[in-house]
Amino acid sequence: MNKVLASLLMIGMVAAMAGAGTFAYYVDTETSVGNTFTAGTLDLEVNGENPLSSSFTIENIQPSYAESDPKGINLTNNGTCDGYLSMWMENLVDDDNGLTEPEGHVDTTGGAGEGELSQNLCIVIWDDTGAEVYNGTLANFAATHNNSDNQIALGKLTAGQTRSFPVGYYVPSDVGNIIQSDSSTFDVVIDLLQKEMPHSTNPY
Repeated sequence: MNKVLASLLMIGMVAAMAGAGTFAYYVDTETSVGNTFTAGTLDLEVNGENPLSSSFTIENIQPSYAESDPKGINLTNNGTCDGYLSMWMENLVDDDNGLTEPEGHVDTTGGAGEGELSQNLCIVIWDDTGAEVYNGTLANFAATHNNSDNQIALGKLTAGQTRSFPVGYYVPSDVGNIIQSDSSTFDVVIDLLQKEMPHSTNPY
């Protein structure tokens, strides 16, 4: 009886080994090593400055005067990602800076926050093709393009590209004495947003 059981066990083991051989596959394994994800960059340079620290001061503005040599704002994308440019204005403050005798005939205010220059000073912005981007008063620009939701679009700035946006200004000849000694101060924000708009947390 023991011999019969031993024979059956032996037969079962041989059958199992034969079965294992029946289900063998070809195998070839390759390993890719040293894989890396690297984030791109978006880095805006303005007139050769990065970060931007300079500002401008223009004095002796008068009616019928127009800037004969518009100054260019040169914008460079020093990053590796393409982006879209936009601009807006913040913190516009008008001051009368007192009243000259001629201004006093047409203006009864003379204090801080009461100037009229931004309402009468017009600015013109062109893109690098010569097309007008904006032509209107400083006050209107500040009122209509005053945050990232109301920005003025300047178009695409690809990685490594530099674009120039000339800016000129003029005062209509019929403005008169109301702007004498007035000043306007403001901040200009230039934004470069990545070309591919952000997805949700999981875009899939």
